[in-house]
Formats: sequence, structure tokens, C-alpha cells
Amino acid sequence: MSRRTMGIGALVALALIGSLALGIAWLSAPEADEWQFIGPNNTDIVTLAFDPTAPTTLYAGTLDGVYKSEDGGMTWRAAGSGPVGVRVIVVDSITPGTVYAGTETVRGMFKSTDGGATWRSINNGLGERPFTYALAIDPINSQVIYAGIDDGVYKSENGGATWRKVLEIGRAFALAVDPTAPATLYAGGEWRGVHKSEDGGATWRTINDGLPEGADVFVLLPDPAERGVVYAGTAKGVYMSEDGGATWRAFNDGLPQRDGVAPPVYRLFVDPDGELVTSTETSVHRRARDSVTWHQAAFSAPVPLSREGDMRVLAVVPTTPPTLFVGFPYAGLYRSSDRGATWQPAGLHTSIQSLVVTESALYAGTASGGVYRSDDRGVTWRVAGAGLTHFSVGALVIDPTAPTVLYAGTGDGVCQSVDGGVTWRAIGLRGQWVHALVFDPQRPTTLYAGASEGVFVSNDSGATWRAAGLTGRRVVALAFDPTAPTTLYAAAGEDGVYRSDDSGITWRAVRAGLSGHSVLALAVAPTTPATLYAGTTSGSIFRSVDGGATWSEAETRRIDEVYTIIVDPTLPTAVYAGTSERVWRSVDGGATWGEYGAPAPAITLSISPSRPATLYAGTTFGVYRRVVDDR
Repeated sequence: MSRRTMGIGALVALALIGSLALGIAWLSAPEADEWQFIGPNNTDIVTLAFDPTAPTTLYAGTLDGVYKSEDGGMTWRAAGSGPVGVRVIVVDSITPGTVYAGTETVRGMFKSTDGGATWRSINNGLGERPFTYALAIDPINSQVIYAGIDDGVYKSENGGATWRKVLEIGRAFALAVDPTAPATLYAGGEWRGVHKSEDGGATWRTINDGLPEGADVFVLLPDPAERGVVYAGTAKGVYMSEDGGATWRAFNDGLPQRDGVAPPVYRLFVDPDGELVTSTETSVHRRARDSVTWHQAAFSAPVPLSREGDMRVLAVVPTTPPTLFVGFPYAGLYRSSDRGATWQPAGLHTSIQSLVVTESALYAGTASGGVYRSDDRGVTWRVAGAGLTHFSVGALVIDPTAPTVLYAGTGDGVCQSVDGGVTWRAIGLRGQWVHALVFDPQRPTTLYAGASEGVFVSNDSGATWRAAGLTGRRVVALAFDPTAPTTLYAAAGEDGVYRSDDSGITWRAVRAGLSGHSVLALAVAPTTPATLYAGTTSGSIFRSVDGGATWSEAETRRIDEVYTIIVDPTLPTAVYAGTSERVWRSVDGGATWGEYGAPAPAITLSISPSRPATLYAGTTFGVYRRVVDDR
């Protein structure tokens, strides 16, 4: 049984705000009566940097700290503790393991000399508001560092041990050292345009000829191959100088414009082939060295974004071919190795919509990042979604005859993996949003799907599909009577609950007592299949003891939206419900309910058959687990 509504992604994104402290602690053995976070991590990615000596080593700056990947984004882990609210990261290309993180908080700047394992504060001389917006390292002498903070530009000549102010321009958003002339430094800020120093910051002059008056400057990029060529990303698009900043001209042909004004540009990169790369709210744009116009490479990844626009081009990594990374607030990170033509998830997506627990692995389907897999009960996770047709995975099931064969219900049909989630291929229902997948317990090659346009069935493990009733209704949950191979129940949101006694050929409404309630969750008690449970958007949990003919509301406080319900397979009087507030439990077969802990919103639940059993909750922050010690 899986879930839910297409609109849950928006709720998930809103629920993340203010929850950042939940995502880092782990991983000792969980205690009974205690929920434990086991990842993967979900966070608002602000910036990304790669190690110039090992380009597949990445550091992500986020609101809740620094994360590190050593495999190009396939797996991530928290990189020590200390920096939070990270706005900028730079990696020393000369001294191995040295990383600087600037934060947009009063805690200021941090330095690590062991690849992010430990951090120390380096704010001596930065004043009371060391909010850091930009960092730049001298490419010849990495002890020389420049920082753009809340009241100007600062310089350190001893690796950040001490600082002194060298330019007062208000908030300094942009800094760049000319790689061909390291004593030449460019700085840009709020309303002040661009400033240039040719003596390592000792003296400065304003170089705004041709720039829009009063425009904020967010990024500065000297061309590494053409001396004197400098690009500026401003509040009104891109500007280019071919004389070291003495004069500027607009460089916006091909960028989307509104009322003749180019969009703000926050990121600029030159890739290893010499092409200039930037982004607007929804698109990546490239400009070949010999071209005068930008060409769009639309972000084509199949993913529902949690917030309109606000694309961030975070890094162009000099692999072969170059790898482009794009991030979105709370919608994760994506990578492209074909200049933006296609994209794949690259980690840090964890709004969990579906969970599968096996003897050897955990699988988590996310709202925007495909599938994650853990082979060590959540100690580590890796992206396992290559080939998915859509990165929103609302349903996951294991083939009952082959433990390495999985099926995913996505925003664009059903996909199948035959290698434990490593690779996927589309097998049907393209164009349908698939919310639920369930195998017939008596016929292991028969798979049912609850989708945006009704119920569908495959009698050959997904090779072919046909309609199986409720056409035109959005079916968000399915549940079988395990003792009657032809009896199937469907939750259809505002249309309530339906029952079929002929494998989906005909259906009848079974909603006496459910009138006026929209049903999101459905479960059948495995040992007493006449007992059903329904969870609603109004926060009520209903129970039927006559196969759905009549329903009665359980005794519980109103608990807001109920997303999922599961019955303990070996203790049928124990029933669990995941809601927008927390997990709830009943120990009397659903007659009464009580609170069972804090992970929320708990969108999907799964329970292991081990002893003691472990209950897993998929939430907007990742996966939690709790030992069930009373069965």
C-alpha cells in the first residue's frame, strides 16, 4: 500500500522550514520508545565547491552545515560540525584538505584542515557582524585569503588566523582574484558596482563605466584563458569587460528578459571547454567562446519543484566531460554530464514518500530525487535511480518472487528495476501519476496500480497493463484482502472507498459513515480481513469490521491529515498511522489511538518482521526508526 496526493510535495516543502536541526544526529543503536534519525539528509543547498585536486570530492554548503561527497554526489555525509547557515565554500588548491566555509550568521567564518572532519572559527579581526558572502584564495600563495563580509572586503595573510579590512563598500557579495595576475583583485557589492585593486588590496579604484547605475553585483569572474576579460553577474543580467574592467557592456542576448531588463545573475562559471555557464530562475544558459549570444539548456529533469524558479547553478566540475550541478531550495541537487540536455539526482533529496524494508536493504522513494538505497540499515545511503522517467516516487514494491526486482510508481508511470534499484526502465502507464502499487497475494505476477485516472492491472509483472475500473478517479491507495484473491479495496480521495470482489472488473462504493471525508490512507488487517482502516484529510481515522459496508470513527483527538496506515503483520491488534503531526498507534485493533512519537510529517511507514521489530517512518526530513519492544 502506498499513497497519497500529488499536492503533498508543496506541504512537504513548507514543513521543512524551521526544521533544520533535525537532520544531523545519528547513529548508535536505537533505544526502545525512542525515534532515531537515520538519513538521508535533506537541506536547503546554498553553494557547492569541488576539490581542485580531486574533482569528484564535493562540499555542499547548506543552512544546517557542510556536507561532503567523495563520489561525485552519489553519497553524502555531514562534514563535521560548526558552520551553519553556510553561504560560501572555497577549497585550497595548494594545501590538501584545507577548506573554508563562510556563514551568513554571527558565527562568521570557519576553517578545516582535515577535509571537513573538524572545523575551527577564524574571525579574529572581522568585527561584530562577520556575515560572509564571498571568499577568494590567492592561487599562488594560499595563505592569502580575501573575504567579502557585511561591511566590506577583508584580507588575511596567514591562512585566516587574523584579518584586516582593505575596502569598505558595505555588503561585499562578489570577490575574484585574476588567475593570470594574482595581485589583481575584483570586488562587487550592494549598490556600489565593481572595485579593482592591482596591489593585493592595498589600493582600490571604482570601475563602473557601462554598468547599470546602482546595480548590485553578485558574482565576478575573470576569464582564466583571456587576460583582461572579466564578467559580472548583476541584478540586471551579465556584463562583460575586455579591458580589465575599465569599460563594460551588456552581455544578455539570449537571456530571458522582462520589459527589456535581464534577470538577476548569481552564478557564472567557465567550463573546461571555455564555455560560459549561468542560470536564470528556471533554465541553464551557455555561451560558447566564439558566440555573442546565450543558448538555453532547459532544466529538463522530471521533477516537481517545491518552489517555482530559484534555480541555482552551483558548480561546473572539470571532469571529462564537464559535470554541471544545479540545486533548488529543498528540492535537492542534480547533475548533468551532457551540457544540460539530461539530468539525474545527485543527492540531498529526502522528502520521503515511500519505503520498502527487506532483509538486506532499505529503499526510500522521494518527492523529487528518485530512489535511495541503504544496505546497512540507514548508516549510509546512495542514489539508486538511474533511468527513472520521473523523480517523484510515491510507491515502491518488491517483486514477491525476486527480491532484487523492484517497481516504482512515479509521476510518469511505472518503472522497474531488476538489479536492486541501480538502474530502472519505464514499463507502462506513461503520463499517469501512480500513487499506489500492490501485488495480488495469491497471484505473484499480478500487479495493481492506483493512478491519477483509475486502477490498472498487469498480469505479467508489469510487461503489459489494462484498465481495471474506477476510470477517471484519482486512486491514492490500494489494499488486498489477503484471504480472498479477488477482493481489492481502493481509496479515491474525496470519492471515498471502493470495493471490488472480481479483481477490479466491477466496483461498488463502501463509504457508509465516511460521507464528507477525503480518504488518503487504507489498510486491511492481515489476519482479520473484514477489518479495514481509513485515514482522512480531516484527521479522522475510521474503522470497518464488515469489509467496508459500514465505518465508525475511532476514538482519538483530531490529528490533522492522515497519510498512511499499516497493521503489524505479526500482531494485528497493533496499528500505526502516519500524520502531518506525528506517528500514532493503536494497541486495540484501531478502537482507540495514542501518540507514538514526533517524526512528522510522517508520510509513509514500514515495519520489519525481525524481533524485536523496527518501525520505519518516512518524513519530510528523511527516515526515522524506532524499536517496537512490546510484541
